[in-house]
Amino acid sequence: MRILLFIAFFTFFSASAQQDTTIYSIVDKEAEFPGGFAAMNAWLFQNMNFVDENELPTSKMFLELIIETDGTLSSIKNVRGLKLTDEAIQKLISTSPKWTPAQLNGRNVRSKYLLPMHIDFD
Repeated sequence: MRILLFIAFFTFFSASAQQDTTIYSIVDKEAEFPGGFAAMNAWLFQNMNFVDENELPTSKMFLELIIETDGTLSSIKNVRGLKLTDEAIQKLISTSPKWTPAQLNGRNVRSKYLLPMHIDFD
């Protein structure tokens, strides 16, 4: 009987710890693109392969994304800027390498990230 209670207790708390779906804005260590901001800019420039530059007029936009506990990105959306660019930019950002996730109290947590972008083909 004691073993069964221990297993039930352990299973409950393991499942609870894995189910944290909170998206944190205030963390001890911010999420980061591998290699930092300069590496992210280089990656964006290298991977921005659009068929027609006219699809992306000069634009300032802000993308909001969630960096998951494993470094993958989710919920990518344009929160300010030209809506014409949404699909192409979201597709590009979704192919990003895994990020270093944010940390709070020594553990990886989900976090919100606001990514400012300025697209200019001149």
